[in-house]
Amino acid sequence: MNTIAVAVVLIGHGIWASALRAFVTSLRRGGATSIPFKVHVCAATHDATRWLAPRHNARSPLPAAAEELDAALRELLTHPQLSAAHD
Repeated sequence: MNTIAVAVVLIGHGIWASALRAFVTSLRRGGATSIPFKVHVCAATHDATRWLAPRHNARSPLPAAAEELDAALRELLTHPQLSAAHD
């Protein structure tokens, strides 16, 4: 299996959340040039899925709509094991 793209969702608002997203973005741009896939850092699942869907669909035989991916991610976030990490 090949990794096509990775989206990092750091949910939050304000200066600290923005600074954390900028920091994670700078890590990718600063030295991880050997990673053979695109990485996108964003603040919400819908931003991630809108970015991921076209990249996935360009290289996968199983297309996925951004809305379907977003619904799947939101479902995952409702699970107790993940929601504790999300809070």
